[in-house]
Amino acid sequence: MKKAQIVIGLGFGDEGKGITTDFLASQNPEAVVIRFSGGQQAAHTVMIDERKHVHSSFASGALRGLPSYFTEHCTIHPVFLLNEREELKAKNGNIELHIHPLAKVTTPFDVWQNRTNARNLEHGTCGKGVGATMKGNESPYKLFAIDLIAPKEMLIEKLKGIACYYGFVDESEISELLLPFLDAIEAIDWKINDYNYLASFDHLIFEGSQGILLDMDHGVFPNVTYAHTTSKNACEIC
Repeated sequence: MKKAQIVIGLGFGDEGKGITTDFLASQNPEAVVIRFSGGQQAAHTVMIDERKHVHSSFASGALRGLPSYFTEHCTIHPVFLLNEREELKAKNGNIELHIHPLAKVTTPFDVWQNRTNARNLEHGTCGKGVGATMKGNESPYKLFAIDLIAPKEMLIEKLKGIACYYGFVDESEISELLLPFLDAIEAIDWKINDYNYLASFDHLIFEGSQGILLDMDHGVFPNVTYAHTTSKNACEIC
């Protein structure tokens, strides 16, 4: 019989989700750790002896040696992901990351929107583009993980559409912002897998991203995140 454990925080964050996930990973070395909300804005610190890593684009079992899986409810940013992958490699962590085809991709334009929007700045933002990505996915201008392995011409056309959605018109400015983004996409060996990938594991560890007082439905407005931070997504995936 398969077993699932779900780690969520009961406050506004910083409850120890990362170290709790790492503890469960240490007890279940054959498991996979699944992120079921949020994205690159997470900062889950794990220490194993002298090794320390802040998990954002990888789940908090990676330093322990477990593979990571990001669900369709998560966001990813290729540049942040690539940088963290190199850090993990240097620490002998597990850089195996599988991503659901419909996970949402944060672009440089989403990051720009998060960092310049007056309302975001008033209520607080980590500036990683997560909120803008989730909001943008309610429009026709969206990007999914599956798009990252599509023909490059199609990818660039979608990115230009997102740039226009945010008001970018200068071709040279768009190209400058896209250069490191496209380089990161080229440098990563993408593993895009739906939930069938999880069927090979008897033990699933679900790692929450933020506390439930930030939940988009049950949190305390206006300091909420654009995600379900309760066990909702994890239970549905189970």
